[in-house]
Amino acid sequence: MTDQYYRPVAQRLEHRSPKPGVGGSNPFWPATYFASLGLGSLGLGEFLKMTAMEKVTAFVQDTIQFFREVKVELQKVTFPTRQETVGSTIVVLILTVIIGIYLGFSDWALARIVQMLLQG
Repeated sequence: MTDQYYRPVAQRLEHRSPKPGVGGSNPFWPATYFASLGLGSLGLGEFLKMTAMEKVTAFVQDTIQFFREVKVELQKVTFPTRQETVGSTIVVLILTVIIGIYLGFSDWALARIVQMLLQG
């Protein structure tokens, strides 16, 4: 076949992918299959033609590339300052206490209502 990988016949409709070399996002042919193998840039045909050593080499190269990209993305991250973290933590703790009190009171009140109804 001329495709880079084999797809079921039903998948050969006029749906054009912006990246024709990449598997589609379809439950029958998920795009993440080869990415999960560390071979995201390969099609099935190329994958099946590879020797075991080439597969290992491709996996190692893709893994190294992944960690390089992780490093670049982490350099873009802006972490909160200590003051922002403490402030957010205090807000979360206060809201947790308020919601806990509200739920506790609601539970107590509803339990009293049900108890009064059942006692007659």
